[in-house]
Amino acid sequence: MAENSVSEPRHFLILPAERAAAMGMSEQTKLTWTTNHPASHYGMGVLLDPDEDLLDGAHFRELRDTLGATIETDQPEKVCRALGVPIGEPGIVRPVFAHKDLDGTWARLLEDGTLEMRDPNSGQGWDPEGKPRHQYRVDGWLLKTRRLPPASVGDRWRGFIDAPWWEPILRLPPGGVILDYWQFHAKDVRGFEYSSQAESAALHVAAYTPNGREVRYVEGGGYTVQPENDNYWLQVPDLETAQVAYHHPEQIRGIDRPKTNQGPSALPDNALRTALEAQNQSDRAAKQDPGSPMPPEGYPAIPDVTVEGNFGSAKVLGYHILPNQKHAEWYYHGQLREPGDGLEPILLDATMPYLTNKPIPAGWERKERTRTELYARLVGNPILLEQRAQALDHRYRHALATAPGWLFLAELQD
Repeated sequence: MAENSVSEPRHFLILPAERAAAMGMSEQTKLTWTTNHPASHYGMGVLLDPDEDLLDGAHFRELRDTLGATIETDQPEKVCRALGVPIGEPGIVRPVFAHKDLDGTWARLLEDGTLEMRDPNSGQGWDPEGKPRHQYRVDGWLLKTRRLPPASVGDRWRGFIDAPWWEPILRLPPGGVILDYWQFHAKDVRGFEYSSQAESAALHVAAYTPNGREVRYVEGGGYTVQPENDNYWLQVPDLETAQVAYHHPEQIRGIDRPKTNQGPSALPDNALRTALEAQNQSDRAAKQDPGSPMPPEGYPAIPDVTVEGNFGSAKVLGYHILPNQKHAEWYYHGQLREPGDGLEPILLDATMPYLTNKPIPAGWERKERTRTELYARLVGNPILLEQRAQALDHRYRHALATAPGWLFLAELQD
């Protein structure tokens, strides 16, 4: 999986089948956008093929004009900048999904590529405008969904200040237009791998905010969310309040909220007077006690990261070894289970009822033990380093941002 994001956009160089066969070339070649290349300037990035050969604008135009090549991408403007060609360059297109079940009324494709379906059996009457809308989209390889009110009502449910946020789907449907839609967009991911990958990447994710950040479940009930332009966490009882916390965090600070179990030093609510104070406090604490400059022998150091948009940056200052940390483990009929282990039934079948205060299915057991844990101490947004750490070393495969300034890396063996 990509090291930077579950939602990594996909870019593919497409050749007509007959031309590809005649040239002995692949019909579809995955392209990778990156700024980690000498030819990248001012953050525009470049496009590399699987052999890490550079595809530039002149080469693409030659392929387009002689072989009929196109580039299918979720981000055509970004691709144009990487190639050094004008926005709207012919042949650089968004993929268009077609299906026999898309009738334009009960199932249709919106202008932005979102799949929208209406349930004819919901409510009374047969007017499509009076039926709730179920929407689907694919970000990278992850299938997401949200449920909107009928079009005659608008995009917001009563009591909410925003349209429903997208939620991850951790299990693919067995068939039909939704599965075909996912397969069309997630071209290089096999369906049987989906549940384990989704469980590993989004097991604790309830939804995604409009700027792409995670809304996470909290043990014992509730959620944590980050305000739109800041990096600290607020704990809220429901998704309705999460939207208020995201758009208007100043309205949330007076709520009596339990402290989150997010890591070794979750900050008290009364310290979060403003977004700037919260981030500054976390950064100051990290600078005062950064820990060891390097992780234990044999463990790799985590590189810094900077991301465009509202996510900011993250820089590791040092490493802490914390003994006697409480850790919950799940067992199915006595067998230890971990996120992404690919076994059935998936871990989500137990953790989801537990997080939502529902009965745990038979055969599952939750145990607590203490362990010694390795943490990275950092300034900035720790979420940015989660997947980078996971891709860096298999021992970091469960890396998780647990609190402002803290990134859990691994359990250390005594």
